[in-house]
Amino acid sequence: MNNFSKLVIFIVVCLGLWWGYDNFLSDKFPMPELKGFETKHLTDDIEKPKEETETQPKQEQKKVEEPEKKVPEQQQKIADEYIYIYMLTTDKNGNQFLKPVKRPLKAGEDKLSYAVKLLIAGPNGSEKANGVYTEVPANSHLNSVTTYDTKVIIDMASTFAYGGGSDSLYSRLRQLIKTVLANSNKPVYLYLDGKQANVVGGEGLTISQPLKENSLDE
Repeated sequence: MNNFSKLVIFIVVCLGLWWGYDNFLSDKFPMPELKGFETKHLTDDIEKPKEETETQPKQEQKKVEEPEKKVPEQQQKIADEYIYIYMLTTDKNGNQFLKPVKRPLKAGEDKLSYAVKLLIAGPNGSEKANGVYTEVPANSHLNSVTTYDTKVIIDMASTFAYGGGSDSLYSRLRQLIKTVLANSNKPVYLYLDGKQANVVGGEGLTISQPLKENSLDE
């Protein structure tokens, strides 16, 4: 038997063995997979769409701003400081007496100067309705208020001292004295048109100075 015949017989035997294995033994004895020759599925070559791993940020909810709470307006502004001026009133028997009136101190105003100006201005509408009045003449005028280390001089126009009679002059001086004493912590001297007023008015009413509670009675 020559070599060609042997080769043919070998090929036939191999084919027979392959056929027998493929039909009877392949399920029982699967051939091992060879590394480097793994088969790929056809679908593996098709690029799959990337899955969204990150969710899109949700649209931020618009913050609903709460309306600002309106602070109720105060009906009357509270002043940092008050002053007292003295007006006049009468009791049920008609007796006259001094009545202190509380007023807010205007910002930037000198306490004593502002008090005298309000005294000259007289009572307001509501005070008048409650029987408050003044004997200070409407044409009165404050010339100046000068403060020194040891005293204060208030210089009034001389019109303050005239008109109305002696009783009216006495009452208005009482109003002025009480008002300046309530709004100054220094001795106060009264001047009329630049001169110290030791004797006031046509009736010659005497005033002791500096002004005190009993300046008209000494």
